[in-house]
Amino acid sequence: MTWKHQQNELKLKKESITPNDILVVARRIKKPRDQALFIILYLTAGRISEVVKTLYRKDISEQEVECRRVILFRLVNRKHKAKKFKDVPIPYDKERDLLDIVLLWLDDFNMESCLFPFSKTRGYQIIKKETGWNPHWIRHLRLTNLAIYNDFNDQLLVKFAGWTDSRPSKEYMEIKWKDILQKY
Repeated sequence: MTWKHQQNELKLKKESITPNDILVVARRIKKPRDQALFIILYLTAGRISEVVKTLYRKDISEQEVECRRVILFRLVNRKHKAKKFKDVPIPYDKERDLLDIVLLWLDDFNMESCLFPFSKTRGYQIIKKETGWNPHWIRHLRLTNLAIYNDFNDQLLVKFAGWTDSRPSKEYMEIKWKDILQKY
């Protein structure tokens, strides 16, 4: 199978995967660590290099913002030279089921613990084995879902993804005409 054919298959899959499907996929993963890795990659739209070997328990905090419980992830930003870190807020009320899985798993860690102390390659292998998906494709999926289901515009995606400008959004999002109809 050629790379072009694989890309087309992934694009077709991405069109039909909803945020609810992510929970189904997460629950099929048996190991809590692998489940948490998958969920954190999805929720934060993080690159595998921004999560493995770099994410510590102290980088995940709970905050109250405007009467909303927010789980804040502070990730290393690998692609932005000026901003070394990016803060990714995940509202608990919108992502409760996924966050509960992660928060339960986090209970076993002290604040100085590295959550995924293995290589990028090992992280990639875990995600590929458990889901059949490329970890970077999960980033694309999350950003597309944020645009479709949460009405994120280009500037919100820039901030969320840690980009320097909105040019990557054209490559990351797979918006279809049916998605436009949902907004009417």
